[in-house]
Amino acid sequence: MFYNPNAKFDNYDFYNCDPIHPIIITLTYCDLSPQEQQAFSPYYHDERLVVEKKIEVSSPEGKITQRYYGQIRGNHDFKSVRSQVTATNKRSKYNELRQQPAYSTLPTASSAPKVNEALDQWEADNPDRCEPIWSEHQFFGFKEVSAAKLENYTRFLLVPAIRDAAADSVDERGSVINQLIDLVIRSVLATNPQVSEIQQEVNEKLQQIPQLVALEPLKDQLNTTMQRFAPATAIHLDWATMAFTIPVPKVDVHISEDGYRARIQRTGHGVQRAFVITLLQHLAMSDTRGDKPASQEVIPTGSDGQGREADSEEISGTAVDQHMNLILAIEEPELFQHPSRQRHFAQVLHELAHGQIPGVASSTQVLYCTHSPLFVNIDTFDNIRLIRKVDGPTIQCPKQSDVTRKRMQDITDIDQKKLSIMLNPVVNEGFLPDGLLWLKVTVIKPTCKWSHVAAIKGP
Repeated sequence: MFYNPNAKFDNYDFYNCDPIHPIIITLTYCDLSPQEQQAFSPYYHDERLVVEKKIEVSSPEGKITQRYYGQIRGNHDFKSVRSQVTATNKRSKYNELRQQPAYSTLPTASSAPKVNEALDQWEADNPDRCEPIWSEHQFFGFKEVSAAKLENYTRFLLVPAIRDAAADSVDERGSVINQLIDLVIRSVLATNPQVSEIQQEVNEKLQQIPQLVALEPLKDQLNTTMQRFAPATAIHLDWATMAFTIPVPKVDVHISEDGYRARIQRTGHGVQRAFVITLLQHLAMSDTRGDKPASQEVIPTGSDGQGREADSEEISGTAVDQHMNLILAIEEPELFQHPSRQRHFAQVLHELAHGQIPGVASSTQVLYCTHSPLFVNIDTFDNIRLIRKVDGPTIQCPKQSDVTRKRMQDITDIDQKKLSIMLNPVVNEGFLPDGLLWLKVTVIKPTCKWSHVAAIKGP
């Protein structure tokens, strides 16, 4: 809802279906690079960039507006001056402000731009007398709008629990693979010299077609009849200029698993989910770079649960953009995965979040909600957030979400390394191994001794 400036909202999105109170989503960005600090300099304070999105009903007809605000350092007393629409009123309010002893040093200003310039300069010279003020700003928008800078540095990628991998894999308008091919491949083909040469050759041959069939006989016959009805008139027939654009071939997507190649809908749901995550992540990285492709990253593929790391590459001289920061949110990543694959998937996400997979993004923050113990690790206990439902302010109100974070020392005095050994869920993976698991159970009784050997075949 925050990253989409045109997100769809209705009354059910408001708490208790009551739109009287606006929806406010506030994001705080930290660890900005020098380039990002420069881009957001008016809104970057105390080593943070705070951006707020407010969704509210702005008319009696129920129209919902979505606006973005950033925190600037300013003087609240100047708000009454800046809010004036006409230049006359702005100068009048400014002169009233100058009468106050605290602002007697403000210079005279003969126009509205001069007033704004004087106020900005005063705030720059007196930072200790300024406070954070919310100021509306277009952080998202059309790519050609210079103010829409936030989407050039950060992207949010949501992978829901249910998504149609087959629809994403078809190279048709609107599908993920179609968008990805358009950004990474077709934009390169459009400027390829060999493609341009073929295009020119085809159009030259098209121009030769009119020479094969003459229009003069038909024109003469029509004019003979036409002049009987309307003397002194004439019909002219000419071949229209022909131009043909070579269509770019569509991409046919298959998945190879254990050496067998099939359509994505013929593979297991675990492979389909890995395919969707791969597509979406590359689309998020490519969408803001035009024809610059994102390099390959490790992702769980194949039934052996092993990832593959493809080499980074350049297409037509374009290189990977390392300035993008990706927020990857996955709903229940364990869905359709065997325990061994879940463990591998969790390790991949951990490496992705800690920058151990080069070429994906300069920074990747990974968030996922899970019910699997294989995605919750004692070693990374500080990263866990527990989400519970708590009662609302009244009985009639729905429950609210409460997010809590616990520290290890608040729960137990046992050493964390010992806990990691005691609570290791790896034993459970033995029920679904990649190979054979032999179990031998020997039972000794007073009257007999027997053994039972069982072979459990995994996937």
